[in-house]
Amino acid sequence: MNETDFNPWTIRNTIDNLTEELEAYPDNAPILSELGHALTKSGEHQSAIDYFTAAIKLNPNNASFRAGRGIAHAVAGHDGLAIDNFTQALLIESENVAVLSARGFAHLAGDTYQLAIDDFTMAIDFGVDDPEVFYARGKAYWALALAGPGDPDQEDVKQAIGDISEAIVRDPGESERYFTRGVIYSWETDELDLAIEDLSVAIDLKLKTDAKSHLVSMYHLRNMVYRTQSQFDLAVEDATDIMRLLPDESWPVRCRAITHLEWGKPEQAIGDLNEAIRLGQQGESELLERGRAYAAMGDYDKAITDYEWYLQFDPD
Repeated sequence: MNETDFNPWTIRNTIDNLTEELEAYPDNAPILSELGHALTKSGEHQSAIDYFTAAIKLNPNNASFRAGRGIAHAVAGHDGLAIDNFTQALLIESENVAVLSARGFAHLAGDTYQLAIDDFTMAIDFGVDDPEVFYARGKAYWALALAGPGDPDQEDVKQAIGDISEAIVRDPGESERYFTRGVIYSWETDELDLAIEDLSVAIDLKLKTDAKSHLVSMYHLRNMVYRTQSQFDLAVEDATDIMRLLPDESWPVRCRAITHLEWGKPEQAIGDLNEAIRLGQQGESELLERGRAYAAMGDYDKAITDYEWYLQFDPD
């Protein structure tokens, strides 16, 4: 489904060449479709949709043309129109696993989780072994587990973990999958060790790449799990790593301060909170936490002063 990974020079040459061919053969539906695919990859979604539409007018019973228009709508964020086009394609080729998977991704993007699960399940039943499809179905099950009232539905949680595990077995090199499974485990009080294990693998894999996206979220979640496990030394290390990634933001410093405070180290917490206040973001929260730290040290005068300053920010 990723239509954006391409060499811009190569794809532009492809578009130019196809445009020349189309001038010579203006009613050639395959050329129109190929041009639609190339324009989708280049990010020119509306032009792509127009070319697919022209191809469909010439050959309305071609499932691939309708699926191509669906992909163009999907990458443009038009989830409903994408689903409509994929459904039209499936009316022509009901067992087209690529289109079933694509419609599943569109349902997932549109938050219709059960429909996404149904499409992914049909694709898998027809023989799809793509780890991305298993991972996507796992995410849909997890979203469905969270959608109801109260605690997550345990059957959906089990299905989510099973599918994400299947994706990891098929392709163990994707950090996001370990992170997502770690998030799920972190909700289960008897699975926190597994959460830490998955989050650690996710961080190690991410550190091996140049792309550091999601690292902050990974460190932050592991920090919270370590704190739940009273592994405060490791929690402090994670908060410190977040501080290195976000040196100009106060909340990572506050995160380390809270960790120190929970660890029973109010002096270190005060040092962190002084730095967080110096950075000048979310000052009222830092004052409240510093007041707690002073109180833990028995310095009640300074604690009262911080609480009074805090109440000026939040009188309620």
